[in-house]
Amino acid sequence: MKLLDVTPAESLTNLAGLQRHLLRTSSKPKTLTAEGYLALSEEDKEAYDDARILYLNRELTVDTPAVTAALSDVRRLLRSNYGKASGRHGLLLSGPPRAGKTHTALAILRATMNRYLADYPDPRAEGIVPVVFIDVPPAATAKSMMHQFCDFLGMTRGPRFTLEELTYMATQTMLRGRTALIVVDEVHNLNNSSANTRDAIRALKGLSNALPATFIYCGVNLEKNGLLSGDEGLQIAGRFTLRRMLPHSYGSLHDRDEWGLTVQAFETGVGLINAGERCLDAHEEYLFSRTSGSIGSLGYLIRSAAIELILSDAVHEHGEERITRELLDSIPLDLAAERGADLDG
Repeated sequence: MKLLDVTPAESLTNLAGLQRHLLRTSSKPKTLTAEGYLALSEEDKEAYDDARILYLNRELTVDTPAVTAALSDVRRLLRSNYGKASGRHGLLLSGPPRAGKTHTALAILRATMNRYLADYPDPRAEGIVPVVFIDVPPAATAKSMMHQFCDFLGMTRGPRFTLEELTYMATQTMLRGRTALIVVDEVHNLNNSSANTRDAIRALKGLSNALPATFIYCGVNLEKNGLLSGDEGLQIAGRFTLRRMLPHSYGSLHDRDEWGLTVQAFETGVGLINAGERCLDAHEEYLFSRTSGSIGSLGYLIRSAAIELILSDAVHEHGEERITRELLDSIPLDLAAERGADLDG
């Protein structure tokens, strides 16, 4: 394998990197049959396996039930905001760490970008900026927020630029670029606990008033951390719908069905060579116990198992790539998931 020969993954919080990431939607390697895989030359097999591993690590976002529900929210908001001069509404994606918020946000960004491609097949060449994705820095101020937008857009500016100048530059660039969707991640850093963060919230509100775009705020437990308190918080609460992203449960039949669909979505997404057979149906309860219902932990576990199978040349050894309980047991998870599993046990 030549995994050390690849270029580093691009940052998603700059325009060129995000667009490259989102435009590679067609780059998922075709899932071969075992016969087709074994017929490849050693050189072609190595290239195919490298492409699969890179896809798993860089591209994989799957339409879990939670993603599907959030996509429906955003489609509704984009339609309802279309043509409105003011009073546009947004979406809060809130929940504990590893609940799938950023995974969901990237799926929404990709779906929105894909809708633009029909009218603008090469958005970068045409100066179109359909979607924007930024992180809120720790101890954010209004000026540091505008620097995040300018950094994303690749805008040069001097150290003495004022907040008003930065805001004007970013706003005009997004207006010219017909920006439709802006995702602001790590919004829990705007916990409304200081004058600076309140100024940053006002700066975001100013952008939402100036741009005909739909905003999505993502962060940890946003409805509990102070973001929605005070006058600024009341304004957010009056303009944003809450989509609570929670770890899955396993108590009811509906819960188990939702979890099963989520497991199935990830298994289908990794594209293993096993004639499309679902290997994980029998392990759904184990996977729930192992990951404590965390989408982040589940995705990591299934991706890691798939990569282990690719690296172990399972098709040559066993005629297929099958995720087994033994393989899953061999993969260590994040400490939060392992602690949860220990408590459940």
